[in-house]
Amino acid sequence: MIILDDSDLYAVINCLIITDHFPLYKIWVQKRVNEKFIWLIKNYRSELSITIDTFQSLKDIQFFPCDDKINVVSIWSEDIVAAKNFALSINRHLIFINRYMDFYGNTILWIYKHVSTLQMRTKYVMDLLNINESINQNQESSMNMVQLSSVKINDISVGDLFYDGAWQKPIKGMYWKHNNSLWANATHIDIKKCYQSAKKGFETWSNVSIKARIQILSKFMPILKLTGKFVLATIVERWIKFPYFYESIQGHIENEMIEVLYTRKPLGVIILKEENENILFFRLMQTLIAGNSVIVMFDANLCNPSSYYDMFSTCEIPPGVINLLSHENTSTLEPKLCLDDYTTYANRYFLKGTSSDTYIIPFKKLTLPNII
Repeated sequence: MIILDDSDLYAVINCLIITDHFPLYKIWVQKRVNEKFIWLIKNYRSELSITIDTFQSLKDIQFFPCDDKINVVSIWSEDIVAAKNFALSINRHLIFINRYMDFYGNTILWIYKHVSTLQMRTKYVMDLLNINESINQNQESSMNMVQLSSVKINDISVGDLFYDGAWQKPIKGMYWKHNNSLWANATHIDIKKCYQSAKKGFETWSNVSIKARIQILSKFMPILKLTGKFVLATIVERWIKFPYFYESIQGHIENEMIEVLYTRKPLGVIILKEENENILFFRLMQTLIAGNSVIVMFDANLCNPSSYYDMFSTCEIPPGVINLLSHENTSTLEPKLCLDDYTTYANRYFLKGTSSDTYIIPFKKLTLPNII
C-alpha cells in the first residue's frame, strides 16, 4: 500500500479495518503525513502488525521484482490523474486507487488463471534446468565436435554464446564446425546461466515503459541502414510505430462509480529460433516491445543472428534482455526451454503474415492482463 500526503487518511484506516482478512506486506507513507498516520493506526488499528516505511518522493519507493505470483498495490491519493499515471508506470498485476481488494465479478479469478499458468511453466523450466544432466549425451563423441584448445584458430572464425550482456565461452570449451567456422556448443550449465541472465534482463526490461523501449530499439534502425540491412531496418521501423496498431489502455465504468483500466504486462523469457532472418527479427521486435526478454537459439539449419549482438549493446539494450545460445542440434534444447517442440511453442504466441493481426494478436499473447 502506498499513501501519498494528499490522501484521505481516515478512508485509509477504514479500508484497513474492513479488509483485515487481506494481509498487506508493507505500507509506504509519504513523510509529511507519516506522524498522523502512525497516530491513527495506534488509535484505530493498533493490532496491525506490518512494516511501515516512509518516502519523500515516489522514486524512493522500492518495489520487489514482479515475479510470477500475483502482485497487488493499493495507491491512495486525492489527485486521481497523478495516481493513474503512477499506476501505469509500475509493473504490477493488479493496482487499486483509493481502494484495496475491492472486486466485482471474476476479476481476481481471471488474473489468477493467467498468472498461475505462467508461474507453472516458469517453475517447470527452472526445475528442468536444475537437473544436473547434459542436453545431449552424445555431444562428446560427435565427429563434428572439437575442443577449442586442440584446434589452431588462426584462419577459423570462432563464435561464442551471448548472455549477461557479453560474449561468453562455453563452460566445457566445446564447439561445432560449420562452413570453416566454430560455434559454441551450449551445455547444460551454459543454458542454465543463459536462462538466469534472461530472467534478470526481464526484471529490468519489463519495468521500462513501452515508449522508452521503442526509443531504445529505434537506435537499431540507423545502424542496420549503415550496414546495408534495409529490410531489417524497415521491420524495426514498423515496430517503432507499434502504438498505432494497438490501444494499450482500455477501460470502462462499473456500477456507475468504479473506473476500471486494463493494460498489459509482459510474460517473461521468450525463446526464438527461425530459419528466415526477416521472420526472426519481426518476432524479436514484437517480443522486446512487449517487454519480454529473449533467448535466440541457432544451429547450422537456422538463422544465425550473432553478428547483430554487438549492435544491440551499442543501442543500450540492458544486459540479459537479448541472449544467444548455439548448439549443433537445437532440437535437443527445446524440451527444457520450450517445454514442447518449437513449432507448437511458437504457434502459442505468434502468427504468420503481414496483416495488422500479426501485430495485435501476438502482443496480447506475449503479455498478461494488468488491471487498475
